[in-house]
Amino acid sequence: EKKHEGSYPMYRVAYNGHEKYMYSDDELNRLVKQQQEKKGNIVEISNVDEEKGEGIEDSIEVQEFHESGEIENTVKLIEKDGFKAEGFFKGPEENELPQAKLICDDIAIEIYSLGEILPKIKEIGKKGLDIQRYKGLGEMNAEELAITTMDSTSRTLLRVKIEDAIKADEMFSTLSGKDVKRRREYIETHALDVKNLDV
Repeated sequence: EKKHEGSYPMYRVAYNGHEKYMYSDDELNRLVKQQQEKKGNIVEISNVDEEKGEGIEDSIEVQEFHESGEIENTVKLIEKDGFKAEGFFKGPEENELPQAKLICDDIAIEIYSLGEILPKIKEIGKKGLDIQRYKGLGEMNAEELAITTMDSTSRTLLRVKIEDAIKADEMFSTLSGKDVKRRREYIETHALDVKNLDV
């Protein structure tokens, strides 16, 4: 949402109880230099997933928005086609009139924002499909097992092997623990590193 002269922020920086958004590397470097001059070059810089910066008075916490450039390019393409990025997430309660109509065969769905298009297309694509999820094989009957898990021509077996038990435990604590803030920060920081995501 924070826009500066047509561009989107590259960094969120927290320091001395303040929070600022930076729109270039030069802007970030100037801030770091200013803080170093004030503190006598004793300034610790950390990423959001590094706990060592937390609670240290002379520290600068930096969160980089890796997708900033991509978002900016996408917004330009959207605006080039006559749409406004500000209305991407607006729903029927905010847009009185539909912005477009999605038509597939005999189905016509009114679209109130760009953000609705992909979910609505998926919704149409799932019509007639029966998607079931099971916690274990014991929940499936014999016929279902025969055509899925027990059919060697169509099943996929994956072996998960974790060598470092300490790192594995730490990862499970981060992603499945009760600390929501820690989990959110980890996901935001490492989102671009994900290769295969099963949602």
